[in-house]
Amino acid sequence: MKIALQLYSIHQEVERDFFGTLKKVAAMGYDGVEFAGYFGNSAADVKKELDKLGLVSVGTHNMFDNPGTYKENLEFEKELNTCGLVVPWHTIESEDDVNALVKKMKELASYYTPHGFKVGYHNHNQEFKTFGGKYALDILFEQVPELICEIDVYWVKFAGVDPVEYLKKYNGRIPLIHLKDMEKNNNKKSTEIGSGSLDMPAIIKTAGECGTEWLIVEQEEYSKYTPMESAKISYDYIKSELS
Repeated sequence: MKIALQLYSIHQEVERDFFGTLKKVAAMGYDGVEFAGYFGNSAADVKKELDKLGLVSVGTHNMFDNPGTYKENLEFEKELNTCGLVVPWHTIESEDDVNALVKKMKELASYYTPHGFKVGYHNHNQEFKTFGGKYALDILFEQVPELICEIDVYWVKFAGVDPVEYLKKYNGRIPLIHLKDMEKNNNKKSTEIGSGSLDMPAIIKTAGECGTEWLIVEQEEYSKYTPMESAKISYDYIKSELS
């Protein structure tokens, strides 16, 4: 397995100095990055920098709300040779919301997968609401079997579900997972990988057994360190677990 960084984790630095920040991420040792916006940079310029730094475009988070931009997105991500196109959020309050998400993901998969892209969905905790005795997330993955499952282990735990067992449930469908740890005394805050309450050794081991290709670091809150320092701490911990 290789290690990537979801760039939203350091979004202020990315917005301030896009290419300079990519260089710093590569210097930390990361193998790839997952994008959350390109801030006006062209695909050609981004690809040139990635190649120079030896970074892979593991994926991109995009709401894909406008079908009129599908072709433009396709051409952009093809140039980057992006691995996965991932929808990062959908409001889930009713069964109608679940049905709308299923419809949307079917449309995206039918458009992008013939072009060689892996299309996926990234969970938070609201997808663990139940409808007809099933989690909304399970309904989605059952009804759109061509989707990859970008499981975020923090949000699985937040929802009261065992991340290890949930990863096993989608063995073979989770090439990308989000590693995010939870503060030991505050389950509403994420923290550096390995310093929180999630059983990261078991999660990483299970991910490997389930065919995961990329472990993607994501962190949203910072108590002791800057976002860049935290990204390095998380990388070093995962690297040690993989050694």
